[in-house]
Amino acid sequence: MLSTSAYVISQNIRIILVPFIGGILFFLWIGLWLISFGLLVSCAEIDLPTDGTQKKSLNLNTEQKTFAVISIFALFWIAELLSAMFKYVMIVAVSNWYFTSQDDHDGSFSLATGFWWTLRYNFGSLSLGSFLVALTWMVRLIFEYVEKKMKAMTGSNAPLACCSAVCRCVLDCCLKFVKYINMNAYVQVALTGNSFCESAVIGAVLTLKHAATFVIT
Repeated sequence: MLSTSAYVISQNIRIILVPFIGGILFFLWIGLWLISFGLLVSCAEIDLPTDGTQKKSLNLNTEQKTFAVISIFALFWIAELLSAMFKYVMIVAVSNWYFTSQDDHDGSFSLATGFWWTLRYNFGSLSLGSFLVALTWMVRLIFEYVEKKMKAMTGSNAPLACCSAVCRCVLDCCLKFVKYINMNAYVQVALTGNSFCESAVIGAVLTLKHAATFVIT
């Protein structure tokens, strides 16, 4: 596997550009989000301190809090969607190269085909997969917020700390599981053109049928 991967990269060195382009778009999105979120927070009321200090706090109304939650979810969703798109582009390029290769010549390795399939055929599947990852991130964020509030109310508490650690571990496992299912689903989408849900089931079944091979790989 390693030798094949090295050969694909050496013969198609332009694949290295894909992560760089994805990274540039990712940081552009983060910059735009920070500007928009800053503008949203600037609309909040400023509570002046009453204890003689200079510490001030922002007071968001219900509508502003709703927009803030939507904005945070959009941050995760678009970021994961960009990541999924560029992963899918590389999956399509490598898959085409593999299935069109012959003994006497290498196959077709086209990044443009990956971008075209992404926007024309499989954008919905990638959006759904990234939505599930973003949803998992939001659950983790809500958990951290609730835990912080509980600590503020109860103080240091060994049972609470233990339960929090277990919940954090479970949520982290869930996130890794969703990402793993998504990656297998994207491969099946590229190979078969099926929908995301159908591809995720096929990918999970293949993983179970060939568990030892997947573990070694």
